[in-house]
Amino acid sequence: MSPDLSKPYGATITLPKEWGVILVAFLALFVKLASDHLWGIFSFAIFQFKATQTPQDDVYHQVQVVLRNVGSSTALLWELVTTAFARKGAKVQTFRRIALLLLLASIHAVGFYIASGLVSQFVAAKEDIVLVNTKACGWQADPMLTNLDNDETFEAANALVVMARSGYRRAASYARACYGKFDENSTPCNIYANETINYKTTRDVQCPFGDNICKGSGIAFDTGYMDSRLLGLNTKKEDSVSIRKTLMCTPIDDERFTTGFHDLPQEVSRPLGINEAMSIIEYKFGRNPEMGELFDKDNTTFVLTNLTVEYRDTPYSLSWVTDFPYTNRPDQTTLFMPVPALASNASDLYLIGLMNKVYYREPVRDPLFRATTESKGVNSFGLPDFYGADKKRPFSFVGCRESYEFCTASANGGRQCSDQLSLYALENNTALELTPPQEAAYSLLWKILWGGQLNFVLGLTGKEILVANNYLWDGGFDLGLSANLPDNQWEKEAENWMNTTLAYMQGSFVTFARPSEFQVGSGISSLKHIVAPTDPEIKQLCGKILAKSQAHMSFSSLYMGLTIALSSLVVIINSFLSSITASIQKKRGLGLYKRLEWIETGKLQLQRMAAEGRGFGPWVGLDQNIPQMRNRKQLFNLTEHSLTQVKQGRELDEGSLWMAGSPVQGDTKSGYMSVNSHVA
Repeated sequence: MSPDLSKPYGATITLPKEWGVILVAFLALFVKLASDHLWGIFSFAIFQFKATQTPQDDVYHQVQVVLRNVGSSTALLWELVTTAFARKGAKVQTFRRIALLLLLASIHAVGFYIASGLVSQFVAAKEDIVLVNTKACGWQADPMLTNLDNDETFEAANALVVMARSGYRRAASYARACYGKFDENSTPCNIYANETINYKTTRDVQCPFGDNICKGSGIAFDTGYMDSRLLGLNTKKEDSVSIRKTLMCTPIDDERFTTGFHDLPQEVSRPLGINEAMSIIEYKFGRNPEMGELFDKDNTTFVLTNLTVEYRDTPYSLSWVTDFPYTNRPDQTTLFMPVPALASNASDLYLIGLMNKVYYREPVRDPLFRATTESKGVNSFGLPDFYGADKKRPFSFVGCRESYEFCTASANGGRQCSDQLSLYALENNTALELTPPQEAAYSLLWKILWGGQLNFVLGLTGKEILVANNYLWDGGFDLGLSANLPDNQWEKEAENWMNTTLAYMQGSFVTFARPSEFQVGSGISSLKHIVAPTDPEIKQLCGKILAKSQAHMSFSSLYMGLTIALSSLVVIINSFLSSITASIQKKRGLGLYKRLEWIETGKLQLQRMAAEGRGFGPWVGLDQNIPQMRNRKQLFNLTEHSLTQVKQGRELDEGSLWMAGSPVQGDTKSGYMSVNSHVA
């Protein structure tokens, strides 16, 4: 069982869809059965109300017989209508007498036919939310990437990277289809507890960096406080944790941080074995030891050669550096040391550079994809000119800050919250007082946020993440052309980065409970390197992850229980109502005639009377629902007399049937009188 987090259902029962359809059909039939029994209660009440010892006409008695013996409101409607139409010359008067009964039966019939048809809407959960069926809960092993000489470590790293790359590409596809609404039919969007994680977008925000290094205003994304239950973690409200993620990006004025192209110094070219003349351009946003000792002295972050700029045939190339304050893992220690204007201890930093080798029919003035340099001359497409990037300024940059916050619940409820900090600063909770279940939820959410960092998205999807790829003319013909891009294309890219990180977070809940399984190498299953949680509280979360499934149906335990219980109660009441009422009437001596009329209008008592009329008897149980022949071996045929009349060519009329035998007048052969003569 699992709660539907959209509120109204509580615990649910989940079944495969084929069994869910059977359950819906059963419930519809059960409601129809209850409908018939409810009508039985109404019929009994109306019969008792109408029953009177005063002599009445045949319409009264026929209506009473119909009420007594017809099991459903629709059947009663048919019997009453046909009875009224049989009254030649008195149809209108008959319909007037039975109008209220017809109206009540009609309302009951229509109402319960609708109820039977809508029972699935009543008991079925609005969303196909199910608990993820776990069989190998946990995370891919996360080995230190500083020692890949060891075969076992390499195999674990291989599984981790292959599975992670697959997950990020899947998240990118989901983000475009379900967040950005690109390629809407390429990915099903109803697979997570919520289709998307909502967030607030603010444009034209103030530059988040110092020293006026931004090139224009920025854009900010803020998820607000997301309750872990709404993300798919099926815990009690008091055991939940809220998280908040913000991402703020803005174009960077790269001209202030570049040297421009200059000759490669000999002290650099000689150690590298380069003899030909080569020029380079450096970008100095901070110390980057990955550039090597030759460029480690003066804050060099990126270096490009003129050959790279001239001959690289990739339409778009991405390069980036990151600054993660407070991290202490040897293989993830921050290498980039940004200049003071970029540095911050309260958020993670991403400096993302783009080199654009694409040509456009019109100038592109977007600060990240800028292509305003005109290229004239004859070309294979017959166009007079194109516009491309300035080769003297090959890189354009966007800077982003990513920060996080944890709360024990929704901050709107006044619960305790941490400061808004970089992710590693929140790895070990020191600011919040958490219960063990909250501590487990905190640890799981931190791990999921860690996996959803923009750093990993960029690193494992690369240039594939760019939305601008959608406008390229080709993917392999090397045409190098694209449809024009809007002036705010960089904002679309930043929004897509945010969407992809959130989509990865959503998927991480599911893959934690049920890791994907496929071959990550020759004979190597991805499940081989899954590390199961050892903490008992976290281990319990393995069975508390929610997702959506089109192959299953969920039913509200409460509403389904109410449907079955109320329907069963109606069936039970109708089954015993007449017996209980008769017992009370008999003990108190009240309503004796009503009890006997109910008994004698029963179909088996009517059959007994017909047999008596033909001279067959005597009978016992005359005041019971089921009479019996005293001589159980006696055989008789009720239609024998009528059959004889027909064979003799005589018409069956009132007189011939009446003279067939009349125990009401006294029959010396049978020696008994009618039941009304026996019961005082």
